[in-house]
Amino acid sequence: MTRVCRLASSAGQSDRAIWPRRGSRYLCLILVSAAGVHFDARAFAAPVESRAPVIRLDRTASAYSVEIPLVTRTASADVVQGDVDTGASPRSTSPLTLGRLKHEAAEAIETLPALRTSIDFVNNTIRNGVIASYQFSYTCVAAACSPPGGFYRTAVQQITLHGLDSFGQDDFVQYLAGLGLLQPGADQGAVGTLLVTFSNLPTSMGWEANVIGNTYERVVESDPIQGTVGIAYNASLFFDSADTTLVGFARATTAASAATSPVRADVGIRSTDIRGSNQNLTVDLSFYDTATGARVGDLITLADVRPGELRQVAGIWSSARIPSQVTAVVIFADARNPTLSSPTIEGYVLTRETQKSQSPRFVTMRCADSNGCGN
Repeated sequence: MTRVCRLASSAGQSDRAIWPRRGSRYLCLILVSAAGVHFDARAFAAPVESRAPVIRLDRTASAYSVEIPLVTRTASADVVQGDVDTGASPRSTSPLTLGRLKHEAAEAIETLPALRTSIDFVNNTIRNGVIASYQFSYTCVAAACSPPGGFYRTAVQQITLHGLDSFGQDDFVQYLAGLGLLQPGADQGAVGTLLVTFSNLPTSMGWEANVIGNTYERVVESDPIQGTVGIAYNASLFFDSADTTLVGFARATTAASAATSPVRADVGIRSTDIRGSNQNLTVDLSFYDTATGARVGDLITLADVRPGELRQVAGIWSSARIPSQVTAVVIFADARNPTLSSPTIEGYVLTRETQKSQSPRFVTMRCADSNGCGN
């Protein structure tokens, strides 16, 4: 599984500039330069070590790259419910759950529905013969993986789209498994990103072609007719790729303190590496109480994040040991020792109600580089 290291910090200690605001509250400003269907008997593809290059907008007349920030598949599993009041995660191998846990008893057993991601490639132009070249970078997270937590990339694949055409798969990881592109066990548990480069476009302004992701779970795993709950997102055009800092916001409430359904917050960070450095990087997550401006909880370190790799920190209140009385935080994701040629990062905050509607929300983190973003 993804290793997350914690470095202890003193509550209230801040390593950012504190600017006064009304009353006794403060504003933190940045002063920096910046998870089923099983495989049949076949030969499994060897992992591809290098990542496909990213082609940024306006660099060529007829091609550009986009990236889906979250692609996953997990098999359904019986889990012991986590404690929402403390933010504890369900005891499951899944790196992501959308929150369909029962709360009638402190140790309720429930079968979590499988998570799936649907993918749609879309050509918005009348140009025939548009090529979508894609590569899935993923962590194999199921117990059947050898080893669990192994990181891989597929070989680059191609799809040809006619004018005003689309190609979609309701379970993209299963689709890739059917093509023999994934490692053993990945059909039962994988999480990663999808890099897509469109070529043979009439122009390359960014609207001409797109990829749309939808990560979802069935309300009743055994009965698809009952519907799904999930989150949808466009592919990134890398406008928020940062070499130094990302910023985001999260709110979380507990059953004891909330007038509404408790809310849980996760943070996902991935290396977009738009400069093609092919280097790993380390990212530190810090959290600031919006009521006081003070830094709270522990620093969380994501070490050696590889290009195209997604790391998700589940339940940041418990993972970072943020005090329960803190209900909202500003989140900073800082790359260590950034340079003008170092890898870039993007991120998201995934919040969800853990009772009642089970509603998930997906919000992209913003680039906060002083030297410009996406460059």
